[in-house]
Amino acid sequence: MGTQNRSAIATLVKRSTRYLLLGRMPGINRAEDLRDGLIKAFNQLPPGCEHR
Repeated sequence: MGTQNRSAIATLVKRSTRYLLLGRMPGINRAEDLRDGLIKAFNQLPPGCEHR
């Protein structure tokens, strides 16, 4: 968390490939904000990294 809890960092890890995606999540105040940020991060995954 950042100063005064105004930001966060999301870490998405695929254990089987050790692929790591770090995402800066500025201004996360509600669960909906986090959800939207994670959706954006998942949409940036390269082909082949999706869950099967």
